[in-house]
Amino acid sequence: MALISDGFLMVGFSPVASVIADAFNCEKIIVDAQCLTFLVMFVPCNFLVIYALNKHGLRFCVIIISVNYQLLIGAVLSIIGCWLRLLVQISGNIYLMFPGTILCSMAQVFFLNTGSRLATVWFGDKERALATAVGGLSLPIGCVLGFIVPALFFGGEGDKQKVFYKYILVQNIIVTVLSLPIIFVAKDKPSLPPSIFGATFIFFGVVGSFIFGILLDKYAKYKLVTNLISSLACLSLALAFWTLPSSNVILLTVNLAFIGFFITPIIPIGYAFAVELTFPVPESISNGMMNMVCQIYGSAMGAFSSHISSSDGKTGPIIVIGIFLITCMIGSICTFFIKEDLKRLNPEIKNQFNTYVSTDITIT
Repeated sequence: MALISDGFLMVGFSPVASVIADAFNCEKIIVDAQCLTFLVMFVPCNFLVIYALNKHGLRFCVIIISVNYQLLIGAVLSIIGCWLRLLVQISGNIYLMFPGTILCSMAQVFFLNTGSRLATVWFGDKERALATAVGGLSLPIGCVLGFIVPALFFGGEGDKQKVFYKYILVQNIIVTVLSLPIIFVAKDKPSLPPSIFGATFIFFGVVGSFIFGILLDKYAKYKLVTNLISSLACLSLALAFWTLPSSNVILLTVNLAFIGFFITPIIPIGYAFAVELTFPVPESISNGMMNMVCQIYGSAMGAFSSHISSSDGKTGPIIVIGIFLITCMIGSICTFFIKEDLKRLNPEIKNQFNTYVSTDITIT
């Protein structure tokens, strides 16, 4: 997120440089220099960050030590720098933006040089390359935002300086929102070493969603597929009572693969099934209500399970598996009593609804 905000700051003025130059009656190169500053400052600051990273470690590289507080350097520089640029609004002198821009440009060095180190510390051998690649996309995504967002502000007529002040305020808010989580959430390393278990669960969950989604589109057997995957999800969870105490990594990995394969598809299939059952209620309403209940229940379950697991490292995880199994069984049993009334796929009901909408629009 920090790199996205950094890319946004770097090219945020380039698409409308000529407009800003006219507004402040200055040369276009002065506005372009806001972007060039990021490139120029990278060179001297880069050596400083490399030294700090190798000498003092990852956390020192992203933290500035003051008298009472430890703040993340990159995030703090980005936030202070972007708001410092508002001096231009007070004085009307665009040159007063440079101190803030310099601070923002210094922040990018701290973010860029820690990407690979973060991937090394937080991800396992099988996930490290992907994590590095995804992190590398953050800066280009921010640059894309920097080319798109200005067009939303400078498209019409009016006082260009007032429009610019409004744009820079929105830009500052976006950067602050993206940078603040680093200050409060960033850690030097995870509490537990990275493992392949989470990646296995997610990977096979995606595969399962893809396969069952194809079957659902082809045969439209919503209830059958829902009953099947929920029942097999219960069976997979039950197997964890045997694989988890065994401490066998291979068995546990295979078990997690099956759990992910059958549990993850419940989410998209449940959304699709709910839309069919509640038609002609808009999809946003039916899915929104499901999401609301899931978020509340999931948050409570997650907090409760985390507390149990951490309180007793030996029996706690077994108790958590039991809780999830009971929850899954209740949901699985309930699916057997659902009446498969596919209203959206029913041609007669769909035609009646379309006719009603068409008539209503014509009358209006």
